[in-house]
This record gives sequence, C-alpha cells and structure tokens, in this order.
Amino acid sequence: MRSLFSDSARITQILPVPTELQRWDKYLGNYISSIEKPLPLCEQNSVTFCTSSIQEELKCLDLQKAAFSQRIRPGIDCKRRGSKQECLELVSKRQADLVAVDLGELYEAPTTIVQQLEPVAIAQGITDYSVAVVKADSGIKFLYQLGGRKSCHASFGDIASWIAPISVLSERSLLDKQSCNKADQIAEYFGGSCVPGAADLRVNHYRSGSDRLCSLCRGDSLGLHQCERSTSERYHNQAGALRCLVEGAGEVAFVSLSSLAANVDGRSQELWARNVPLALDSRNFRLICRSGPSMMLGDYERCHLTRLPGKLLVSTKFTSTEDRLTTRHLLSRLVDKFHNENSDMFDLFGPYQNETDLIFDDSTNRIVPLQLELSTFDLVSRQHFDPSFQQLPLAHKGANCKVVLTTSSGYSIHQQILAYPARHSFILAIAITLLTLFL
Repeated sequence: MRSLFSDSARITQILPVPTELQRWDKYLGNYISSIEKPLPLCEQNSVTFCTSSIQEELKCLDLQKAAFSQRIRPGIDCKRRGSKQECLELVSKRQADLVAVDLGELYEAPTTIVQQLEPVAIAQGITDYSVAVVKADSGIKFLYQLGGRKSCHASFGDIASWIAPISVLSERSLLDKQSCNKADQIAEYFGGSCVPGAADLRVNHYRSGSDRLCSLCRGDSLGLHQCERSTSERYHNQAGALRCLVEGAGEVAFVSLSSLAANVDGRSQELWARNVPLALDSRNFRLICRSGPSMMLGDYERCHLTRLPGKLLVSTKFTSTEDRLTTRHLLSRLVDKFHNENSDMFDLFGPYQNETDLIFDDSTNRIVPLQLELSTFDLVSRQHFDPSFQQLPLAHKGANCKVVLTTSSGYSIHQQILAYPARHSFILAIAITLLTLFL
C-alpha cells in the first residue's frame, strides 16, 4: 500500500469520493482559482467560440475549464446564439472568433455575411457519404427511376439530403441545368416531398415550390408545426428523413451514411424506431447509385451520391495574421490534449452528456489548418481536397444565371439574374462546387 500511494505511513484507509464531488470541476473546488491564475508573461487574450444551443454552450464551457487546467493559452470564451446563422453574423461582426459550420449552413447565410468570413481549418474524420435509400421491395433500381417518386429530406439546405441530390441529379441531366431555381425543379421532379424548412422565408426566399416540398411532412402528433425545421416536425433531420421512408410517406430518403448506419439494425435511440425494429433491418434497404443498379448498404463505397466534406471552422477575414496563427495553435493544442484517443479528461470530438455532434461531428479525428488569407470562395480550390475527384459542370449554371465571381483558382460563381434569390445561388455555387470535388 505504501509503495503504491505514498511513502508516508500515515495513510490508513482509502475513502470513496462523495457523489456530489465526482465531477472533476466539483472535486477541484477552490483549487480552480489557482489553476486560472494568469501565466507569467502571457497576454490575457482569448478565443471566443460561438455556440448555437444550450448543449453546445455547456460543452464549450467545460472545454474552457479543461483547457485552463492544462495551462493551454489563450483562454477560451463562449457566446451562445440561437442558430448557426446568428453565429456567422456574430463572427462577421468580430464579436466572436470562431464557429464550426457545414456547407449547408453556409448555403443559408446571406452573401454579405459570407463575404466577411474566412475558413481557418477543416474538421475531418471518418469518411461520410450522401446516399439515396429506398426499400428493397420498392422496384426502384436506377437513379433515373426516382422521377415522380416521393422523396424525404433532412431539411432545406442540408448538405447530404438537399445539396448533394441537386448536384447529382443536375449532373446526370435529370434536372434542368439551365435554371438556377432548384427548389422549383425538385418540387416538380418528385411526386411530393418532405423538406423541412422549405416554407421558411429565411432559407427559401419566395418559398419556391414550398407547397409540394412540404406535402409529405406531418408535423407533430397534433398535426401542428408541419414542415418546420425543428424537432416538432416528425420528419425533420437525418433520422426523420429515414422515418419518412420507413413509415411509407416517401419512397426515397436522402441522408448521410453515418446517420443511416446509426439508425438500422437496432442501433437507433429514437423512440419511434423501437416500435418498428424489423422495418429498420438493413437488409430491407437498398442504395441507389449514381450509375448502375442499386446495391446493398454494405456497398456504400461503390454506391453513393457524394463523399461529404467535414465542418469548416470559420473566422472573420479581418482577423490579424498574429491572431490567426494564435487560433491555429490553440486548435492544435486542443486536439493534442483532448482527442478522445489521448485523454480521459475531456472528449473534444465524442458525444457530450449523451448529446451527439456538438460543436464538432462525433466522427471527427483531426483538425486540418488552412493556409492564411484563404477566402471562403477560394476554398473551392482543388488543392484542399482529394485530387482524384473530377469537377462536374456547375449544376446551377444556365441561361438565366450570370457570373458574379471568379476565384483565384479559376472556379466561377454564378447568380441567377431575376427569379432566384441572390444569396441562395451564390452560396449554392460554393457548396455544389465543393461537393463535386468529392464525387
């Protein structure tokens, strides 16, 4: 006993830690004030993360404490807003330093905000894909057979279930390449859809095609909140899109492979899934391929729509070079110390208090810094992604579109002249171009 714990003979017993002190921050008590004392000769600047939910804020605050306890500087501050869009605005105004977003969330942001932003790093992890899923007995074998069928999507603007299908259907000439108004085109192409958020003016300006895009949505148990981008709509998010397919409202669901895997073969934590375990047997589904006949779920590497890029860590382009380098150094230290393989103190990338994908996707395993002074538009440069992927023709380019920007990498950004809201075509251009590099 003495050699294991101490050379002191005064240790006579080991007592359990009281339940109320079993959190590390509670156990440390007043020692936290000592941990948080400034380091000698260090400037007391900090990096402010913007979070978009209470759960994200709590994770950020615990990360703040864990980082301080490991003497990681600069410190971390946390600011919460109601959505990623509000966070992007906050960062653009230099009232926060960083926010993690995916391309779908950039897609929704006004052009005036995106022009003020700069990507700092990409959060990468296990390769994920956008997939089109049908029931095995549906009779649907090929991509072209989806025309006139009923479709299920996680939400309007979602990268896996909205932008990726638009890109692939356009590239295969199943949607009209001469039009920028993809919302109307999707509404006409499918025989009814559930696209939560399609009737929301904040993301679908003019509510293009919203009647048909919301026709399969159910709302809550009372039929309220139909087509909302919230959990009140039973078919909202990735699991909701799969539910839309399983319950027979739709005939094809566009989801991410990771969400599909998390909800089949008894792995789903959703209450509705517990009542239909047989319906969620992976053998009951097939993947629709970009070309060729459908395949089993296990063949996803050969049968998917696109490979999905990770989240972007975005800052304002007005940040000084010194502060950018400081932020990159901080991110590197956080990964080194709190990667789930390296630390049992705090898990930077894994689930937090039974909540998934908070700040970062749970599948993230590294953060890759991007070159300094890289604009959001220059991110389409092929050098940042797998060079084996071929760029497809820009799906939104057409007779009623005009070039509004050509990046330093030579990629053109287009905007519809009249009918389609500028911010959608502008950001959709960035998103689709990025996606095509992953096809």
